[in-house]
Amino acid sequence: MSLTQLICNNIPVLKLKDSGNKVLQLMRDLKVSHLPVVGKNGCYVGLVSDEDVYNLPDISLAILNCGIYPPQPCVFSFQFVYDALNVLVSNKLSVLPVVDNENKYLGSITERKLLAHIAEITSASHNGGVLVLETPKSNYSSAVIAGVVESYNLKILSLYANATKKAETIEVVVKLNGQDTSGIVQGLERNGYIVKNVFGGDKKYSQLMEERYDAFINYISV
Repeated sequence: MSLTQLICNNIPVLKLKDSGNKVLQLMRDLKVSHLPVVGKNGCYVGLVSDEDVYNLPDISLAILNCGIYPPQPCVFSFQFVYDALNVLVSNKLSVLPVVDNENKYLGSITERKLLAHIAEITSASHNGGVLVLETPKSNYSSAVIAGVVESYNLKILSLYANATKKAETIEVVVKLNGQDTSGIVQGLERNGYIVKNVFGGDKKYSQLMEERYDAFINYISV
């Protein structure tokens, strides 16, 4: 799915002449703390936050007085959802503008919609056990992990590897399509993996996670 497919059509664009009062009312209505500013030529100018408006000497002034200077946070339409998540989190945004190669504004993605999509592509909505592993970087092999998992008639739904604070080791998070992980744990340990945590080893846990996921999706859909 491209980032343009995640764009929310109800996010309005601001003009530099818009007053702070108007901007704050739009933010309250939409329950966001950022809104995009677009120029006459359709190019992306930047983001205005509620904090920017409150810092004006008078909130009835135009947001031109907020001092919107480049570079401004945004993502290109061809970038992947992880890039969007990185920009959103690092800048603490509630709304993320999407632009084309010529800086033309295409629309904005809300924090809630992006998180919902991340939950989908990481298989958070699927039942299954989760293993948190650690191993030396020299020992890490996704093929070996997959081989062990499949030898117990399960499949990997998602796998993420992250560098740890220890320069020589790597942490791996594996989401499976089943709950019975006991044999897999033993098999991975035989292959030099430390199993730091196991989540979702029983039916009750699976039901709890499904209920929490449903509650999360209902919340972000409001």
